[in-house]
Amino acid sequence: MATVANSYPFALANDLDFTGFTWVQSGTGTQFSGVLNGTGYTVSNITITGSGTGVYGGIFQRTNGATIQNITFDNINVNVAGRVGVLIGRVESATTTITNVTIQNSSATGTVGEGVGIVIGNASTGFVITNLKVISSTALNSNKNVAFIAGRSDGAATLTDVYIYGSTAESTNFSTDAGVGGVIGYTNNANSAVTLTRVVIEDSILKGRAAGSLVGYYRFGDLTATDVFTDIEFIYADTNGQHGVIGRRNVDANTTEPLLTNIFAHYITQQPGAAVQLEPAYVLADLTGLDQIWWTNNFSGLTGNTDWGYDSVSKFYRLV
Repeated sequence: MATVANSYPFALANDLDFTGFTWVQSGTGTQFSGVLNGTGYTVSNITITGSGTGVYGGIFQRTNGATIQNITFDNINVNVAGRVGVLIGRVESATTTITNVTIQNSSATGTVGEGVGIVIGNASTGFVITNLKVISSTALNSNKNVAFIAGRSDGAATLTDVYIYGSTAESTNFSTDAGVGGVIGYTNNANSAVTLTRVVIEDSILKGRAAGSLVGYYRFGDLTATDVFTDIEFIYADTNGQHGVIGRRNVDANTTEPLLTNIFAHYITQQPGAAVQLEPAYVLADLTGLDQIWWTNNFSGLTGNTDWGYDSVSKFYRLV
């Protein structure tokens, strides 16, 4: 399914454990245009390494109009010299749809500015994500552009009902155009329309100079976000960091003013610098006042949605 170009539908009939399996990827691989329905099962314990450079790394090296749904990926680790996502190396040609997917205990490690993300490395065209959980996972790029969802997005990225917990995105390139993002690392096209609805990021880390809880480097396109809470620790060893809701923003005819509605944040060790910031009333100094009443008063669009439930221990709403 993953290594032969096809557009067939597939459905899992049981869990798949790849312990002991050797998977080496090279080049750009083949293009998956079909449907993977996990039917509630789990794929686990995959390690993917690369041969050569310029590799598209991920369970699917490339997708074109694919649908991936109803599945959990556990302990999937992808490390190649190129663009990398745990799930998809590159989205190209036609919109890819991801629905009811969990990625946990996994990692994506890559080396190029085209992007590294826990879900998608590089999206050359659009993708749609609904009901996604990213738990205890990491994305690391020794070059520019890295994020929890997609390292770089050049098309329409629409995300609804997304929960991220205990995860880290890091770029070891310390230029301000090396975007480190909570959702998208870098928008690189006038068609980069990012739309976020009901997104919660809890207890997660962004490591880099230009880091944004939504977008690392907002260079081109549109950004619309509604009902989003981000709980982020910024880590950067120098003193010239740019940390905020957007790490770095480009202002020209190809970039619109961000439309941010009901966006709250809690930041630790933030270096604001020249980053785009939320209004002070929407930034929590600490989480001591967080409880179910606070969520209900401030996020009725999320708390009234049956896909979300309150965790009395963490005091966060999480996807159920």
